[in-house]
Amino acid sequence: MIEAVYDKDALTLTVTGHADYAPYGQDVVCAGVSTLVYTLINSCPCEIIGETVRVKDDRRLYDAIICGLEMISAQFPKNLRVVPYRTDVRA
Repeated sequence: MIEAVYDKDALTLTVTGHADYAPYGQDVVCAGVSTLVYTLINSCPCEIIGETVRVKDDRRLYDAIICGLEMISAQFPKNLRVVPYRTDVRA
């Protein structure tokens, strides 16, 4: 499963994992997620730190990408989990 964790306050997105929907080269979930993340990276000023993308000043594009990820997750809930980053969770 791919997990996409976002923080709308910090404008960050961290994507990890594998969709495992179909064999390599045929996985539409992976292709959709990859397309959205590459669009974000290549369309606005951002910083990449490991698996995390931090958008510098384009909230509208960031929000649209998160919306797109949530739409894919709604169609493929076993393959993509989109969750907000939470600072109020205690271990």
